[in-house]
Amino acid sequence: MLCLRDARHKKLVRLRYTGSFRAGTAPARPQPMDLTLRSGERCDVRVGGAWASLPTHPHWVGFFSCATGDVYGRVGGDGIDRSDPVWTVHLWKNGTAHRVVVRRVRTAYFVGTRH
Repeated sequence: MLCLRDARHKKLVRLRYTGSFRAGTAPARPQPMDLTLRSGERCDVRVGGAWASLPTHPHWVGFFSCATGDVYGRVGGDGIDRSDPVWTVHLWKNGTAHRVVVRRVRTAYFVGTRH
């Protein structure tokens, strides 16, 4: 199988796999694999693991991991506010007690798949 390890680069990695895959379906709304915020900070899509719940937003979940914090948002979404032409995210800043800041998205990286 061929896998993409970094959505910012057009390089596939060949991995050995024995078995078969279930038929896949595209999501109703495409979701980016990575983001670059307006500040230049890179954010990578969350891949499993347990993340803390936010004291100020206990029902939000984490979607992207960034150098200075993590992108959180409502369950059922992807953490990106698309209501304006310039998308934004809520970034929980590392090392702060209760600080969620809004940051603009400069680039969203999408990946297509083929069976």
